[in-house]
Amino acid sequence: MLIKKFTLGQMETNSYVLGSAGQRSCLVIDVPAKPASLLDFLSRQKLRLDVVVLTHGHYDHIGGLKELLKAQPQAKLIVGRDAQKVLRNPLRNYSAFFALPISGPKADRLVAEPERIEIDGLSLQVMDLPGHSAGSIGLYHARDKSVYCGDTLFAGSIGRTDFPGASHELLLQSIRNKLMALPDDTKVWPGHGEQTTIGLERRTNPFYGES
Repeated sequence: MLIKKFTLGQMETNSYVLGSAGQRSCLVIDVPAKPASLLDFLSRQKLRLDVVVLTHGHYDHIGGLKELLKAQPQAKLIVGRDAQKVLRNPLRNYSAFFALPISGPKADRLVAEPERIEIDGLSLQVMDLPGHSAGSIGLYHARDKSVYCGDTLFAGSIGRTDFPGASHELLLQSIRNKLMALPDDTKVWPGHGEQTTIGLERRTNPFYGES
């Protein structure tokens, strides 16, 4: 189900290409800056990008969004219900602080738990994961035992909450009540860093004990 992972941009943000075996349609989760290698992959594999989903609206997850949508204009943009105001505001997505203000496009669809995002045999359950940013969401694929959780949970760490609009308490609640409720063998694909599992983070993540 996971076709390809890309790590892009100055912040080394992860972007994921997902699809079902034997299908040309695919979905991309998060679009960091400089997505040329991602676009080249879609072209070489003759994949049709149907959907782009943002786990949240921060600048390092949307830097290549306009370039991607220009190259793949048929793709629909999906974000969490409260993420639109972050995505479209350079102050709230923090791009303005780096002298390269980004204002993302208006989303085609706003989602929240327990909705699903579906394309050609691929079905992802939306999880509301507040704390790191307004409208943060995760995407859970039960059959593949995978969750794509943006900047909520990392291998050995958790998302930042030291800026306006974030909440350490809410982030820990999202981890405890949503992510840690998943089976131990669930693969965690974060917004930065390497893949881990729910079971490993339950046992070893030093921040989980705070929850």
